[in-house]
Amino acid sequence: MYHPNLSSPQKHGLIGAILILTLLALLSTTTLQAQDLIWAKRAGGSSFSDIGFGIAGDGSGNSYVTGIFGGSATFGPGEANETTLTTAGSVDIFVAKYDVNGALVWAKRAGGSDSDVGLGIAVDNSGVNILRSKEVRCKQNYRVASKNGYRGEIKSIGAT
Repeated sequence: MYHPNLSSPQKHGLIGAILILTLLALLSTTTLQAQDLIWAKRAGGSSFSDIGFGIAGDGSGNSYVTGIFGGSATFGPGEANETTLTTAGSVDIFVAKYDVNGALVWAKRAGGSDSDVGLGIAVDNSGVNILRSKEVRCKQNYRVASKNGYRGEIKSIGAT
C-alpha cells in the first residue's frame, strides 16, 4: 500500500498494525460458539406502540427490560406475578424484571400525562436506572434544552 506522505518506517508500522488486527480477528472468530436460546417472553397489549428499547442484566442473572406501551400491557401472562399496566398518558415507560429462568418478578409503569419513553436501562448496586425521554410542553418564549419537544434524563427507580 503506497501513500505519498508516509515514510518507509511509517508504512511498515501501518502494515504491521493491519496484520496484527487481521490475526486478532481470525483468532477471535475461531473461538466463537453458537449460543442457545434459554428463554423468550411476550409482553404488551394490542397497541402498535408497545416496543422494547433496552435490556440489561445483573450479577445474579436477572434481566431488566424497558420501552414504551400504549393503553394497557400485560407482562408474565399466566404466571404468578402477572401484571397489567395502564398508561397515564398517550404512551408510558415500562420496566420489567425477569429472573434467570424467565419468570416475571415485577413490572412497573413510569410517566405522566405526556408521552414518556424508556430508551435504555442500566443496573448497578444502587438499583435500576433508565434513560428516559419525556415530552416537553411549554409556553411560547420559554426555552427548554430539548430536541423536537422531548428532553432526555436519567431516572432511577430504586432497588432491584
